[in-house]
Amino acid sequence: MLGIVDYVPGNYQGDPEAAFLSLLMIAAPYRNQGIGDAVVAAVEEEIRKDPRVNVILSGVQVNNPGAIRFWRRHGYRIVSEPRLHPDQTTAVDLRKDLNRG
Repeated sequence: MLGIVDYVPGNYQGDPEAAFLSLLMIAAPYRNQGIGDAVVAAVEEEIRKDPRVNVILSGVQVNNPGAIRFWRRHGYRIVSEPRLHPDQTTAVDLRKDLNRG
């Protein structure tokens, strides 16, 4: 297994304009080979098939600077202050607006 991806392609939390990328993990031996880039591109392409969706939301743990750089490189921006989650991780919310026109 190279990794795992999990996402909600639309209607995230009842909002037809929002998708949510909840998990992207690439196994350590396969990182920095463009696999994560290809997976994000494929997921975004699938999400864009729904013309109602204009934003992709996600999150990233603050103790993972490599992941923060990865998401920023893909056009996601931090839109919240760090907050503690029930699983005791601290994360920030991410947002990518889809240009539809």
